[in-house]
Amino acid sequence: MEWWERLGRIIESRNLDIGGVAKAAAIPVKSVYGYLNGDTPQPRGDRVARLARAVNVTEAELRHGDGSRGLVMLKTIPLL
Repeated sequence: MEWWERLGRIIESRNLDIGGVAKAAAIPVKSVYGYLNGDTPQPRGDRVARLARAVNVTEAELRHGDGSRGLVMLKTIPLL
């Protein structure tokens, strides 16, 4: 599932208004509709992060679902 499909599901499941999400993210409503249609798979700048904050999820959750897929866990190695 792509990030814009996940965004659409979040908006729908929480009964959010697309205009309200756009306003909270400081993104034009027309652009948000474009993202939801998959017209712009890689938006510029921090728009995905702002949309994530507007729907109260992390950017990783929006991009990857549970927030863990595609992330590399780092081990802590003590320095000598």
